[in-house]
Amino acid sequence: MSAKKKLLVSSVAIIASLSVTSLLMPGCFGRECDGDEQSWGPPRDVYDSDVDAAADAAFEPRMVQGHLVDENTWESTALDDNWLAYLHERTWHVYYPQLGGRQPDQITAYISANENPAKTNDSLTAGGGNVAKFFRVRPDVATVRNDTCADFFVRLVVHVPPYVDAGTNGGDSGSVQDASNSVQDASKD
Repeated sequence: MSAKKKLLVSSVAIIASLSVTSLLMPGCFGRECDGDEQSWGPPRDVYDSDVDAAADAAFEPRMVQGHLVDENTWESTALDDNWLAYLHERTWHVYYPQLGGRQPDQITAYISANENPAKTNDSLTAGGGNVAKFFRVRPDVATVRNDTCADFFVRLVVHVPPYVDAGTNGGDSGSVQDASNSVQDASKD
């Protein structure tokens, strides 16, 4: 066989093997990598309506998802509970009305390949980059997106600054001003 024929045969063989390999490799060729959107927790207008406090009390135990760790910290699930499915290209809208409409100063997305890493002594890590892209972080809702093709489980922890007490000096020093110093005693006039 001539050198030209050998080169042609080997080129065709390489192209054929690359074609077969690319067909067998997973990839997004259709809509199989399209994501979805999910919500966790009720929006504030549903949770805390001024219309019917009795309905709010009846609604809360059935519908509130996530809970307060303390008055300034909310979590989507407890560390040792099953975490939220965080499939490829999934967007979660998490509502945390229990924090009273305060703007978050920190949100952490913990991810794991296991649904309950604490129970199975599996690993977990704080998500970053395309695994945990946050959008529209507002006082009652944040949106986080898994902008990858990998599937995980996620647990979100939202922290807000403490309420500023009207009696404190701007909330910075922690000292309480004596209100009597700023009010003139009318009986001395």
